[in-house]
Amino acid sequence: MERYEKYKDSGVEWIGEIPEGWEVKKLKFIVSNLESGVSVNSTDYPVTGHAYGILKTSCVYNYVFDPNENKEIWQSELNRAKVNPRKGEIIISRMNTPDLVGASGYVDKDYGNLFLPDRLWQTTFIHHIEIDTKWLSFVLKSTRFRMLLSITATGTIPSMKNLTQEDFLNIVVPFPSVEDQTAVVQHIETETARINAKIAKTKKIIALQKEYRTALISEVVTGKIKVTQEAVA
Repeated sequence: MERYEKYKDSGVEWIGEIPEGWEVKKLKFIVSNLESGVSVNSTDYPVTGHAYGILKTSCVYNYVFDPNENKEIWQSELNRAKVNPRKGEIIISRMNTPDLVGASGYVDKDYGNLFLPDRLWQTTFIHHIEIDTKWLSFVLKSTRFRMLLSITATGTIPSMKNLTQEDFLNIVVPFPSVEDQTAVVQHIETETARINAKIAKTKKIIALQKEYRTALISEVVTGKIKVTQEAVA
């Protein structure tokens, strides 16, 4: 991806300089609402078949949305559950450890059998604004933004921090045109796929080398391979 020709000061410390054609916006001018779910009684195991589940806060621990991180809801509690994960929205952890508070994940499709607990928010976007929601999900998981969230979050217990909707929605983010947003998403996804392929290839090589090492040790110590003094030297 080529660099932009001209940059300007965003006026926001955590952002720094941005391309000349970009704006900055508070999240409240992008996100109209943060919906909270309800915590309900549940089992200790995930849903199977046509059962209904309540998401665990760990569903966004890796900064991707993992629908498998859920617990089956008691039948008697189903009428209390609300807010399903919706395609194109972002789920955010409002309460967690300093490292994980504000952890978020993009929802890739509708999940009618899953529900949010009260510790998770789900975005609702302002209808008239042009936005690629995947782009915003990348902004929310960027290192600088996560550091800002850790500072913004409050709490009397050092090990547990909490974000208020007001504080979160008043955070300023860089805001390019929707065309630039989509270009950013495509670039990140392309580069991520390339990096993941290299990682997979490297892991395969490491696994083969480990197999060779194990086989070599086994062959040598059981006398299948004769080791001479010359070979050792």
